[in-house]
Amino acid sequence: MKLATLAGLDFEDATQKMTAALRGFHMEMDEGERVTDVYSELAAKAAAEVEGIAYAMSKTASIGA
Repeated sequence: MKLATLAGLDFEDATQKMTAALRGFHMEMDEGERVTDVYSELAAKAAAEVEGIAYAMSKTASIGA
């Protein structure tokens, strides 16, 4: 829910993006809050949007791991 709120996504889209990141980096499902916190911090430091970061990570997480 936190990712959906920060990124302005609907819950289904946020869940798909979160699941892709967690699977791509071989993380446990309970680490979702950590992923959201990292996305949020990165967005603040890089003048990027959480939605864009979540989208990019959902496409590249498996090769980034």
